Order: sequence, then structure tokens, then C-alpha cells
Amino acid sequence: MSQQGTQGMSSLPRIKALQQKYNDYQQTLTDIATKMRELQRDEEEHSIVIGTLQKTPKERRCFRMVGGALVEKTAGETLPVLEVKLENIGKTVKQLAEEHGRLVEEFEKWKTDNKIQIIKQ
Repeated sequence: MSQQGTQGMSSLPRIKALQQKYNDYQQTLTDIATKMRELQRDEEEHSIVIGTLQKTPKERRCFRMVGGALVEKTAGETLPVLEVKLENIGKTVKQLAEEHGRLVEEFEKWKTDNKIQIIKQ
């Protein structure tokens, strides 16, 4: 067997490992982006509800879902809870955006360090 043929066989595990790592990066980036979009939709929904409750009398009844159960509260009791949730969602989206950016940079560095070239077919 030629030396070139032996060399090709020995690099096969490395190629598979690089492909797996590449796929892992892609999947992680996709998962983070999906979660960010989901949270941004939640953020929009919370903003709409908060805007509506701010115009509503504080003693008016309202219902919200808590752990799968519908709970009756007043608008005055519900509004502060939703405002805190909206703030927390915003913080989480910001953290995910930072994580996504960091991971993109890490992925690009990894591709450069490993001389990865994307071939489109």
C-alpha cells in the first residue's frame, strides 16, 4: 500500500472529529438563535399586555397562567409581576446575544486554526 493511501486512512478519524465539532458549533448557534427569537416574541407579548394593563383600573380582575393553572388577580397585582418578567426576559435576550456573538467568534477562530473551508455543492 502506498504511503499516501495509509496517510489518508489515518486522517479519517480526525476528519470525522472535525466534522462533528463543526456540526456541534452549527447546532449550538442555531439553538441560541432560536431561543433568542422565542424570548423576543415573549418580550413583545409581555409589552403588549403591560401596555393594556397600564390603561386598566388597578382593581379590575385579570387572569394569568402560572405553572399551568389559571390564577385570578387584580390588574394592580399582576402589573408589577409582568414588569419584572419583562425586565428578566430582556436581560436573558441580551446575555444570549452576547453568548451568540462570542460563540461566532470562537467558531470562526476554530475554522481558521483548523483550516476549515466550506465547499457548497
